[in-house]
Amino acid sequence: MVESSEEEYNVPSMESVTTQSKINTIYQSKTKKGIRKICFELLDLKDADSLQACEINDMVSTEVEDQRMQFLEHFDVLLAEHKIEEAIKAIDVEERSHPEMKGSG
Repeated sequence: MVESSEEEYNVPSMESVTTQSKINTIYQSKTKKGIRKICFELLDLKDADSLQACEINDMVSTEVEDQRMQFLEHFDVLLAEHKIEEAIKAIDVEERSHPEMKGSG
């Protein structure tokens, strides 16, 4: 004689069954959290990229300023030594090699 019972077949009771709406709610919540996390990571990357771009710009600006200062020091030495023709040639060479600096002061 075989008795059929819920225990024999391991049929879950109604209390232990998760409804589809609850699954959807949990999934949506986790999805929103995941999207939010990705957005924050992207913003962090954007900020880091902006900072890195500023640092590179500062390095390039510093290098240009150093070159400019070296030229001006050389130019001052030429003028102090009364080497006017060489000073004029140095200005011409500098203007040809750095046209963006022409007229900047």
